[in-house]
Amino acid sequence: MSTATAQRLADAISSDTVSGRMWLYSNYHCNLACAYCLTESAPKVPARQLDGIRMVGLAQDAAQLGFTELGVTGGEPFLRSDLPDLLRELADNLPVTVLTNGTPIHPAAAGTDEPPCAPAGGTADQPRPS
Repeated sequence: MSTATAQRLADAISSDTVSGRMWLYSNYHCNLACAYCLTESAPKVPARQLDGIRMVGLAQDAAQLGFTELGVTGGEPFLRSDLPDLLRELADNLPVTVLTNGTPIHPAAAGTDEPPCAPAGGTADQPRPS
């Protein structure tokens, strides 16, 4: 990206013309099959994911370009076994918001007595994973 383009992007972010949050689609597989899913994620969708090293590199680039926050979504990001560690690495660059259906966030799944994050809210249109 040219210096002039990077400056225009930084100016657009600082003036709220462009959102300061850059979204990363961590993966496209999910444990639910929600009718409204924009990525058409579902249990039978092939597991595809953005490489963790690439995600950290994009977070570093985003911070340099003037973005103020990262969003991580999918699929269901918490189906990635590396997500807790990856979120810590991403947060070294910018604050991170994760969109999740919440079903994988359970202390036992994280191998601890505490959940991997503090859920802030969300929706699920099915009572149980498919």
